[in-house]
Amino acid sequence: MSGKNGIVTGAGGGGIGRASALAFANAGARVLIMDIAAEPLEETARLIGEAGGTAETMVGDASDEDFAAQMVARTVELWETLDFAHNNAGIGIAATPFAQQERSTWDRVFTLNAFGAMSFMKHELRQMEKQGFGAIVNTSSMSGKNGSPGLSPYDASKWTAARGSSVSSETAGRSRLRAAGVVRWLHDGSFCTHRLSLRRVGRYRRCAHRS
Repeated sequence: MSGKNGIVTGAGGGGIGRASALAFANAGARVLIMDIAAEPLEETARLIGEAGGTAETMVGDASDEDFAAQMVARTVELWETLDFAHNNAGIGIAATPFAQQERSTWDRVFTLNAFGAMSFMKHELRQMEKQGFGAIVNTSSMSGKNGSPGLSPYDASKWTAARGSSVSSETAGRSRLRAAGVVRWLHDGSFCTHRLSLRRVGRYRRCAHRS
């Protein structure tokens, strides 16, 4: 990954996003990272810097398509290319019986987990198609595949992101991008894709990065 440039969303906190950003940076990549909260995002950047890596930060809302476009443009402005992206930002919910779930919960979860990821991917693919190369990973969940009681909004949003990734991969594969590695979805549960796994922090350590 030396000399590669990329985006990682949802990189604040101690979960997959931070682990992903650290893994890419430790492998020699430069990363533009984002989160909605400034303090944990800066902590991720500090950890990357302490490890000898390069990170820039942007604070914003990952469900905002304008912000997604700005992040892609900023990456190109900083380093000229966008070689990879990990669209990880998302939210979970408390388990609630289906008949008690509110429409507002469905709207909130889908806006970030599905529409946000797809907006980022849209603008990332536009840049990668111009370049003729690139790879994208979207974080999904085993709940999206198997379902979990009381988590219908979350399950459906993650499955939407997964299917959107697959369709976009097929479309991008018909252009100049490599079909095999263009778009993959990463389970946040028990296993990772064969194309790109992430070194996890704490409970995420079972996966090691490779490209």
